[in-house]
Amino acid sequence: MRPSNNLNFSENRSNIYDRAVQFLALLAFAYTFIRASILSITHDEALTYLISASTSFRDILAYNLPAMSNCHLLNSVLIKLLTGILDVSELTIRIPALIGHVLYLAGIYNILKFFLKKTRLIFGMVLLLFNPFMLDFFSCARGYALGLGFMSLGLLFLFRRIKESRYAKDIKNTSLAIALLTISVFSNISFFNVFLSVATVFMFLEVSESISVIKNRQSALLFLKQFLKCFLPLAPGILLLWVAYAQPIIKMSKGQEFYYGGTEGFWQNTVKSLAEVTLYGRVYPRLFIGIELLIAGVIIIALAALVYKLAVKSQFNLIDKYLSCILAILFISALSIGLQHILFNTKYVIERTAIYFIPLFYLLVLILWRKADSIKLSPARNILNIFFYLIVSASLLNFVTSVNFGHFLSWKYDASTKKMMNYLTQINKGKNPQDGSVSLGIDWVFEPSINFYRKVNNLAWLKAVDRGGPDNKFDYYYLLLDSKGLMEKYHLTVLKKFDTSDTYLSR
Repeated sequence: MRPSNNLNFSENRSNIYDRAVQFLALLAFAYTFIRASILSITHDEALTYLISASTSFRDILAYNLPAMSNCHLLNSVLIKLLTGILDVSELTIRIPALIGHVLYLAGIYNILKFFLKKTRLIFGMVLLLFNPFMLDFFSCARGYALGLGFMSLGLLFLFRRIKESRYAKDIKNTSLAIALLTISVFSNISFFNVFLSVATVFMFLEVSESISVIKNRQSALLFLKQFLKCFLPLAPGILLLWVAYAQPIIKMSKGQEFYYGGTEGFWQNTVKSLAEVTLYGRVYPRLFIGIELLIAGVIIIALAALVYKLAVKSQFNLIDKYLSCILAILFISALSIGLQHILFNTKYVIERTAIYFIPLFYLLVLILWRKADSIKLSPARNILNIFFYLIVSASLLNFVTSVNFGHFLSWKYDASTKKMMNYLTQINKGKNPQDGSVSLGIDWVFEPSINFYRKVNNLAWLKAVDRGGPDNKFDYYYLLLDSKGLMEKYHLTVLKKFDTSDTYLSR
């Protein structure tokens, strides 16, 4: 019997969508790979390398380091390992971030396939792949990329746990989710809020099922199995995190290294800072207000949809369960941050330390979009579809207008450090200066990145820079624009101006 033409057509369309999604993933990875290869090293990246390369694995694991808060554990260990094997370069120390991007792409793609198909799957990938601030960190040698990668895989197994819901598979999916989320915390400690939230969701799932066992008067043995299914997968992750972080957190707290963040409140600091960095440095006050209203509106609509389901005592379907879990993770993470501020006087996470909220919120948007299909009124459903398409389209436009191969948003001042060092090397090339005979006065923020290039490029003739500041006599000066007062004081001549970073090299 010949296969039907309709079946072939359906398979071809499916292949087209899959190829489109694969192309988007390759495009996103190509962007981060190119930037990881060519962008100048940044302050925090250089500091991680300079500290990790000069210490032992034991000291890294025990946080016996200067600038302890700079140590993103798994990232630092991998950089130490890679730079011991490969030639040191920007790309070498950014390999862990690129690995994190690959993990994130795999996790997000498989999560979206649970509830999106065809065109919506493509639009969903666009939304979750092309946030310009997130893409910065998939090119940057910090722990956030690995954290996002392992978090997305952990969420994947949470979704599988919700969908499959059979005893043996529940244990497997819960254990894998917790293990991967534990690794995300080792990648960056700020991901503990997600770990805690997902662990709480798992406990709620298991406890609710245990209650149903009691109501059905089933055997005590079955209840015990439910109890073990709840707590056994969580125990190893909690124990490992306690062993790894209990002492370092005490040390960092005593050293006052939890200084990055805000004190005004979760919405004012965390939410607003994420809206600002998503716009990638563009200041549009009205657009900020629009984004805030969008965030509030999506959360209110999601809550209302779930409350309505409970009010009419309708059974939750898979989409309802996905929606309630993501919403719970967002709320518990926010609550965790608020309680930490109240109990331990920690600061509200902002920008990069809150980066995990971006994909979590996007998932909420996309699940709500899928949930809108249950609306019976066709006009209302069509209006909502247009609204969600506009959200994704606006997100894509934001990315396109943010594309650059010159800088990271958070460290724009370091965008030209590599070019400056190459230029400085060029003008001293024929002079054959003695070791340490050339001095460079700098604004303190450039100290790690300049010392990185000095070490990696074997520039022994250049004296190591420090954080003492540029207000002294040096052979050369590398300054930010707000240090112009030194020009007159030391009668400096500008050798080269670097527009991207707003810096200049003088002598």
